[in-house]
Amino acid sequence: MRASKTFCNEVSNTKTQDEVVKIPITKRVLKTAEEMNIDIKEDWGSEVETRVVKIVLNTGETEILITNLTQDEFTFEEIGELYFKRWGIEVKFNELKNKFEIENFSGILPIVIEQDFYANIYLSNLAKLIEEDAIEEAKLKYPKKVIEIEYKINKSVLIGKLKNKLIEIIIEDNENNQAFLLKKLVNSIIKNIIYLTKELPPKPSPRKKKPITNKYSKTYKKVL
Repeated sequence: MRASKTFCNEVSNTKTQDEVVKIPITKRVLKTAEEMNIDIKEDWGSEVETRVVKIVLNTGETEILITNLTQDEFTFEEIGELYFKRWGIEVKFNELKNKFEIENFSGILPIVIEQDFYANIYLSNLAKLIEEDAIEEAKLKYPKKVIEIEYKINKSVLIGKLKNKLIEIIIEDNENNQAFLLKKLVNSIIKNIIYLTKELPPKPSPRKKKPITNKYSKTYKKVL
C-alpha cells in the first residue's frame, strides 16, 4: 500500500530505499483501527514487521510503499514494476466512478443496484472495444506525421455518444445496418481524437484529500 510521509515515524525515518522496520501497536493505532472497522490481530504493545520501499518518480517526488512481500520474494526493482502496473487499474476505477458514475444508482432495491452495476461494467467494456477500433481507424485515416505520436480517444465524448447510440445499434435487426451504425459511431468518435507525444508525458495532478462520504444523493441517476 502507498503511505504518506507522515504515516508513522518508523516509516518516514527509514534511511535507505528498501528497509524492514517494526511498527509498534499502540492504543491510538488500535482505536483508529476500531473506528475504521479494521480487525487487528496483534495486541497492544506488540510490533508489526513490515517492509518500506521508497521509489523516486520522474517528477522528483518519492512514493513510500509498505508491503509484506519480503526481499527474497521480490527485489526492489520488481516492487517498483508491480507498483507502476497499478496505474492502469487506478485509471479504470477513476473512469468507472467519475465517467460512468458506477456509485450512482437509479434505485435502492438490491436488484436495481445489481442491474446498474452490471450495466455500467458492460458499457465500460463495450466502450473499450469501440475505443480500440477507433484508434485503429485513426491510424489508417491520419498517418503519423511526427515520430512517436500516440493516438488517444476523448473518453467523455466516447461515453456520451455510446450512451446515445447503443440502444439504436442493439435493436437493429439487420446486420448490415447494425455494422453501418457502429461504423458511423466510430467515425464520429475519431473526430475527437487527441494526439500525445510520448516525449512529453502528462504531468501528474496533485492528490486531493476527499471526505469518505457518498457524493451522490438519493436523487437517482438517469437510465443509461
